[in-house]
Amino acid sequence: MIPLLMVGALLCGADEKKETAPKVEGRWRIVYAEEGGRRNNAWEQKIATVKDDKLSYESEGKTRTLKLTFGPHQTVKAEGEGTFRGVYIHGQDYLCISLNNAKDEDKGRGESSASFILILRKQREKEKTR
Repeated sequence: MIPLLMVGALLCGADEKKETAPKVEGRWRIVYAEEGGRRNNAWEQKIATVKDDKLSYESEGKTRTLKLTFGPHQTVKAEGEGTFRGVYIHGQDYLCISLNNAKDEDKGRGESSASFILILRKQREKEKTR
């Protein structure tokens, strides 16, 4: 009986892990961007796309891609040009991501800005044609 209960508990844990990932696939408009503690106006109003677990957007003539791994308690890991860890907030129309370089996790505690911040607004069908 105990092994059966343990298997059930493990299966429930697997379902919880699947539920932690928000449904973010689609097109998003970058409404605010910050890198290294400084606002980056050049990225604002550009379109970012999330497909599978990858966030892609254009920056300085090249496509940047981050592989996103959403975890429990609104944590996120991003891998691209380095490894980043941070938090996210996902609502119906917005996705906010705040990341710090994984190798600098213990540095800079108490600073107001992360290494990388994106605030994205979900694109609706009528907005795609603009």
